[in-house]
Amino acid sequence: MAASESKGGIGAHAAASADETSDFLKCPVCKREYTDPVILPCLHTYCRHCLASTLPQGDLGRALPFKCSVCKHEVIMPADKVEEGFKRNYYVEGVLNNKSPASGQRKCVVCEIVKKGGEVNDASSKCISCQDYLCSQCAVYHCATKLTRDHKILTFQQLGLAEYQKEIQANQAIPCATHTDQLLKYYCLPCQTPICRDCKALDHDDHKSLSLPAAFEVIKPKLLHKVEDLERRHDNENEKVARLTEMAAELEESKKKIQAIIHQRAEGLRKIVLFRENQLLEEIDNEACKQQAILAASRDHHHGNHTLLADVLQIIKNILQQGSPLEVLLLKPELSQRLDNLQDTSFDDSLPNQPQFKLKTSQEFETNLKTGMAFGKVEIDWEEVQVPMQPPPSPKLQAKAECILEFDSGCNFQTGISVSPDNEYVIVNENPGKLCIFTSQGKLKKEIVDISGTPLKNPIGICHLPNGTTVVTDIGNNAVMSLTSQWEQQQSLDIHSPQGVALNLNNHIAIAQHAEKCISIFSVDTEGLLTKTATIKENKSREIFAGPYSVAYMSTGDLVVGDLSQIQVHILSYAGEPKHAYTVLGPDNNKGQPYGVCADRYNNIFVADHNNHCIHVVSAEGNFVKYLVTRDDDLRHPWALAINHDGDLVVTQEEGKVKVFRYLEK
Repeated sequence: MAASESKGGIGAHAAASADETSDFLKCPVCKREYTDPVILPCLHTYCRHCLASTLPQGDLGRALPFKCSVCKHEVIMPADKVEEGFKRNYYVEGVLNNKSPASGQRKCVVCEIVKKGGEVNDASSKCISCQDYLCSQCAVYHCATKLTRDHKILTFQQLGLAEYQKEIQANQAIPCATHTDQLLKYYCLPCQTPICRDCKALDHDDHKSLSLPAAFEVIKPKLLHKVEDLERRHDNENEKVARLTEMAAELEESKKKIQAIIHQRAEGLRKIVLFRENQLLEEIDNEACKQQAILAASRDHHHGNHTLLADVLQIIKNILQQGSPLEVLLLKPELSQRLDNLQDTSFDDSLPNQPQFKLKTSQEFETNLKTGMAFGKVEIDWEEVQVPMQPPPSPKLQAKAECILEFDSGCNFQTGISVSPDNEYVIVNENPGKLCIFTSQGKLKKEIVDISGTPLKNPIGICHLPNGTTVVTDIGNNAVMSLTSQWEQQQSLDIHSPQGVALNLNNHIAIAQHAEKCISIFSVDTEGLLTKTATIKENKSREIFAGPYSVAYMSTGDLVVGDLSQIQVHILSYAGEPKHAYTVLGPDNNKGQPYGVCADRYNNIFVADHNNHCIHVVSAEGNFVKYLVTRDDDLRHPWALAINHDGDLVVTQEEGKVKVFRYLEK
């Protein structure tokens, strides 16, 4: 979001002056123009008293986090309270002081002094030299005195015009907070703060300082470089929004397509079911008719036998019951013969098998029908989508890197280094396990030997998230820890043999696992909590790594891995597919040890070759570019690497030395 579009943001003087009703000049709490504006680290501005009123009373005076009400960025409450801890927003204050006042809003300061109790004229102009408001008559006399003849007066209309802004800024005068009778005129480079004449003489006498205009010419290009990076990030995010819009439309189209297929399949299945129903009913009708005919034939046969036997039995019984003895005896031969014939006749005692219809079904089909598998199952094919951020045009490498800072950390095994959002160097010492925080000038601020009561055993890698969250790997504890900006543990995950760690622009973290021969990928949420999402280990059933130790991300999203066992640096795609490999060989063609890797904003890859005492520069395609620093430059056993906020290369060495090299041409 452009600064002039957000509440409390930092915009252009002229733009702010041109739009006096803009929210730019209004406090997000009271909705009125700022009174005593203070700026937070997220660059949003509040009235000092409004900011204090939004915080719980118990928080005042304690270094506790709170969230900006505009952007929800977590901010640490200064230990010396909000009244003194947050910096005044001199820019917004200057815009307010130099904007065109409404008619009758300001009174002439000279009239107020001269006409005590009388009518005071409305001011119509302002002296930008002494900041006094004047009426048209007093403005003429103001430049007539010996003391004020060189003062510059602008009408209220001129105050709002862009053509006068540089002149207004040139006359800007801000007193020193320590020496209130002195104006800020110099800039201390080591302390990175404006100072007055007395500060320069008393407190910064051994520091290098520049005049404010000269310091501005030094600082502005550095800030513009960062602005360019942020603009590229902004454009990249815009491309992602556009791609996500396309993805949503494609998803809707895919949904409609599959819904149509489901309807078609359902209709087809209904037709199949109806056809099969009729077919089975016809089959059972035909088979029933056939079996009924068999049963009827058998029944007719046995019914005939039954009728024959009944007729014979009836005749014989009548003769025996009603005939005289003589009549029976006379018919005895015929009766006996008929009975014998019938008894000798072989009657078919068997009956047809009893037919019983059953419906035989498939248990698998029944199961699939109940689970819906017979009908179909909706699945999603995931296609990885990337919108890589284009690197800026790369300046040339200096013929010889310039060491601009060197200090001794007191750490003999500096396995990791990261630059915090506050531009501090945080160094990881493996043995004894500790984190050491240094200023950008190499002064020790703090040492940390345990995290929320858990001792650091053998920490190796470290990286910082933009919100101040720190991620540290500890091979001694077999853990990766997520720490708050106050160095308190908010999460600890068990992970075997964790080594180097790196963060990409999409808030994914890569951790090298030496013994496991893999890289584990974690996503990081807004609270700084990690969730494992993938493992990079094999490609086409073949192991990629033999001993991964150091990792870094390029701005394109590609992953760089230093492998100690293979003495190679692997360059992999965002998805973990191998793209290039660089074999680490020293100036004398000796095998190297890629203890540290990092990449700058231009996708130059740097490799710390520990046993060859040199820094390799490697292209994004895995080609050797040059040795940036060697043993001839007094480099000894380089270990961890990082790029600081000024784009310089920071190198830790065994035995405690830390060096910062400027390597790009201006």
